Amino acid sequence: MRAEDGATAIEYALLGMLIGIAIIGTFVALGNSVTGLFNSGVAETLDNKSGNIN
Repeated sequence: MRAEDGATAIEYALLGMLIGIAIIGTFVALGNSVTGLFNSGVAETLDNKSGNIN
């Protein structure tokens, strides 16, 4: 019987790396659009709140 612990660890490391690359790629691809939505939502909310103060 051969020990396969090292091979299994490498497989998990590669799988984790691929998942990490996919997550980073998703953030890069969607980052600007999500930032734009957040910024416009915050700006609109602040406009509404400041309008209620006056």
